[in-house]
Order: sequence, then C-alpha cells, then structure tokens
Amino acid sequence: MSLVAALQTGGEMARRGGRAHLGKELHARICSCWAPATPPATSHGGEAYAPSSCKAGCPVFSSDSCQPVGWCRQPGAILSRFSRRRWGVGTTLVPSGHGYRCRISKTCMHQLRPCQGLGACLALPRCWFQGVDTFLSQKGPCQTFCSSLAHPSSTRQSLSASLRSPWLMKILLRTYSQSVTGQHCASLPWWHTKQPSSSLVPAPRVGKHSYHASSPAGTECHVVDLRSDTVTQPSPEMRQAMAQAEVGDDDYGEDPTVNELQRVVADLLGMEGALFVPTATMANLIAVMCHCRERGAQLMLGRESHIHVFEHGGIAQVAGVHSEALQDLPNGTINLDELEQKIQRAHQSQYHPRPQLICLENTHSSAGGRVLPLKYLQEVHHVAQRYGLRIHMDGARVLNAAVALGVPPAHISQHCNSISLCLSKGVGAPAGALLAGSEELIAEAWRVRKLLGGGMRQAGVLAAAGLVGLSRVEETLKRDHHNARHFAQGAFALGSPLCSVNPATVETNIVMATVSAPGLTPAKLCELMEAVSEEEVAAIGQAVSVRLFPWGEHRLRAVWHCDVSLRDTQLAEGKWRFVLGKWEQQSAGVP
Repeated sequence: MSLVAALQTGGEMARRGGRAHLGKELHARICSCWAPATPPATSHGGEAYAPSSCKAGCPVFSSDSCQPVGWCRQPGAILSRFSRRRWGVGTTLVPSGHGYRCRISKTCMHQLRPCQGLGACLALPRCWFQGVDTFLSQKGPCQTFCSSLAHPSSTRQSLSASLRSPWLMKILLRTYSQSVTGQHCASLPWWHTKQPSSSLVPAPRVGKHSYHASSPAGTECHVVDLRSDTVTQPSPEMRQAMAQAEVGDDDYGEDPTVNELQRVVADLLGMEGALFVPTATMANLIAVMCHCRERGAQLMLGRESHIHVFEHGGIAQVAGVHSEALQDLPNGTINLDELEQKIQRAHQSQYHPRPQLICLENTHSSAGGRVLPLKYLQEVHHVAQRYGLRIHMDGARVLNAAVALGVPPAHISQHCNSISLCLSKGVGAPAGALLAGSEELIAEAWRVRKLLGGGMRQAGVLAAAGLVGLSRVEETLKRDHHNARHFAQGAFALGSPLCSVNPATVETNIVMATVSAPGLTPAKLCELMEAVSEEEVAAIGQAVSVRLFPWGEHRLRAVWHCDVSLRDTQLAEGKWRFVLGKWEQQSAGVP
C-alpha cells in the first residue's frame, strides 16, 4: 500500500477507534510502505530527545533521565538528531534513516525511549506526527515533519503541512529545518513569511527581502543586489522544468535532459561536443588538464584573469601546470607582441617550460565586462597556430560578449580549441556549466571530470533550468546591458568628484566605479549604499538598499542580471546620488 493510500484510510480509523487506534494503525501502514523489510542490526549514531512540551502525559517519553541514547534503526522508531543546538523528535520513514526534524525545544531535554511506536504520541493532541494532520482536527504547538514537507505555507503537497502556530513559524524561520528529499516529494527551503501560500515559488531577491540591510524600524526595505550575476533566483519556469525534468544517470550518459543540454550548447558554440559540469571553475580546470598533459607544461594568461586570480590556483595545485602571467590591458586583452616574445623566449631556452596553452577570458571580469574584439581573437589564433599552441577561452560570460557584438556565439568560439560556459550567471540557472570542444577533448574531459569528483547522477534537474535560461538568454542579456548603461550614464552625469564612472567602458552588464575621495574607500561606499537611514527615507520617501562589491583598493563593481529591472536600476541610481551628495555635505561641514 502506498503512503497516500495508507493515509486516506485515516479518517475512518479515527471514527472507529479514536486517536490512539489511528496512530497505531497509521504507524504500521506507513512503516510498511517505507521501512526496509529487515532492519539493520547496528545502531545509528545520534541522540534521541523530546521537547519539554511533549513530556507530560505522553507514554512514550520519560523524564527520569536526560542521558542520550543511541538511535534505534527499527522501522518506525521515533528518532531524533541534533542540529545547531536545537533538539526534537522526528520519524524515520525512508530507508536511509533521514527525515525532517523538529527544532522546537532547546532548553529542557528529556530522554526518548527507543523502539516506541507513533501510536502513543499520536494519541495526544499536543504532540503528533504532521503526516496525519489532514485527518485530525486539533493541532498543538509541537509538530514533527514528514518527508513530504516542502514549504511551510504551501498547499501543493502530497500531505498537508500547513503550520498554524505563529510562534512555531517564527522559530522555523530563524533556524532552517534540514530536509532530505525522497522520491515521493520535493523539498524547498523556508522563505519569507509573506510568501503567498498558493505558490511554491519564492519571491525574487530584489525588492522583497531586507537581508543584511539595516533600515529604520517599521520601514520596508527595497533591496537591489548588484554584487554579482550569480545571485539570481531561478524563475518559476525553471522551477517547473526542474520538477518535471526527465532524468537518468548522467555518469552513465543516460540522463536525457543533460544530453539535450550538451547538444544545444555544442551547437550554440559551434563545437563537436560539450560536457556538463558543476561549475565553470571546474570546466576551466578540466580544459587545462586536457590540453596540458605533459608534466612541466606551461600556459599563458592574463595577470588579472579569473583563472589566475579567483580559482584558487587550481591549475598549479591540481593540474601541476606552470603559468606565465602577462599584463592585461584596460580592455581585457593581452599585448600580442609581449605574448609572442614570451613564446619565442621559451622555445629558444633550455631552461624555460614549454608553453602549450593560451587562456583568454571573454568577457573580462576584472576589466569591467569588456568584450574581446573578433579581430583580436583571430590574431591570437594565428599566433597559437604559428607556435603549435592551443587556446582555451574562459567563456563564463561569453553570451554577454555575443550579444554585445551582435554575432552568434560560434563566431567567437571558432578561434578557440575549447570554451567554458557558465549557466549560473547571465543565463540565470541555479548551478552548472559546460565545457565545449572537439569529440576527442570531450572524451578526455569526461575522465578528468570523474577524477575531480564532478560526475553527477540525476543531473537533469539542473540541466533543465539551464535549457530554460538559454531559451530566452538573448532577450535577458540585452535588458541587462541596457540597464547597466543606464546606471553608468546617470552616474557619469552626476559628475561627483568622489567617484567616477566611464560609460564608454560599459560594454555588457558590469559597471566599474573608481573611488577617489579622501577617506572614502570602496568598502565604505558599499557599506553606505547598503545601509538605510531615517534621513534617506524622509528625503526619498522609500528605503532602498543597494548591494555592491568592493573591487580592490580604488574600485567597486556593480553587475546587472535578470532579477534587476529598470525600476531597480533607477532606485539604485537615486541611492547613488543621495549617498555621494550626503558625503560631500559632511566633508564640507554642512549639517
């Protein structure tokens, strides 16, 4: 009998035999659906306790001892596990021994006798299993959560999981419940209490949550998060596609959604094949390890490139590849004369490592999202062919470059031997990246991915989000670029001596601002942009918190993405004017 079928008989049981009989019957039926036929003989490490609100009158709890006891793996035993100093009871319904835990009590702990059924606890209206709340009318403050619980206010669940107690909601929103998703349910994290109960989809970050921004008491704060384009939330379409994705074992090449994503990206980039990996950092590392197979090989890249600065030196730590860092030009390119001189010097010397790979970044993050010109890529390609080198492009934002140039992405990647593409930036997916290249390279990349622990199983749930994002990425990136230029032009028109922005350098979705005021650092300016004061609310009429990213000693960065609208951009521009104007007044001694 299935779990749902078992619960559908609950109402009749309650009428015939009362709550205790209902609890015992459901306990037997549920455990027969989920627990293994033969329970393991070994104990499971952990401690079992019950909240103090459950001790009185409940025959399964004993208050004569507070010593921890080992978990009993017998099917249906009430178990507990600690988490962040909060304790409670739960029930193991899945064979793995995992489930939801109640985190209500954290002070008075009482020992829970092992191997006790749910019936006795279910007999009390104050402490009972959440899975049968559809059939019982009374709810108490102490509740545990079954493995089908997805969202505290959701109605789209296989079992009712509505939380009626306001104080319990507050506790759960302070400390997130741990969940393990079973095959019969989908789990989502806890979100804001204002989330509509009719939707499983959380509100987007921008303009809905205060996060770390401080604002006057009772003032709703509108947050515009411009730290990076990795902060995006999956769209409702993505979440639906993820929930309905057809999956298989990707490590065996049997996940149809992953295979479709790899075919789409390979065609998009004009490559023979593509490989789905967890992150673009792993994609870049795999590419380096595939191209530089000889010990002591050398790659040449920009000194400010993402691979050289922000990927933890993986090319040296893991791949064992020596890097020759060249000076980046302001537009994100590398001086071709210097590049060729370095290559010639290495080939002519008996002491230098042999260069085998050139790494480019397009768009170039540290240069402010600058696009590498197609002519430049062609020239680098000619240099590489002349000396027998290969080219890998860190194309985490290569789709931004294609949109800015007005060309298909394949026109950019045709000058490379391999290219990476990140799905969690401009595409807006929650995770994932791809490495594209020749069939031979992808075959070797699969082996390296396995070595690095990047092989995934039912990864179609992630690939589905990527497919949805790619289906509308051109429109999304065009809007992001427009909003970034709008902000840059407004900041430039302000003409503040404290901080300058050059709109001519804004080619995609990244704006770099240079801070030049004495005593005002990028970190301080980011702090002022994020904070909200009563004076600001009185002057503007709205509390706005803008989150920026300090980039070095004199610059800060703002990145536009799919969760930032034109209205958000205008609010960020207004906040920029207010903060810089207020700093000028204070510097001039004006009250």
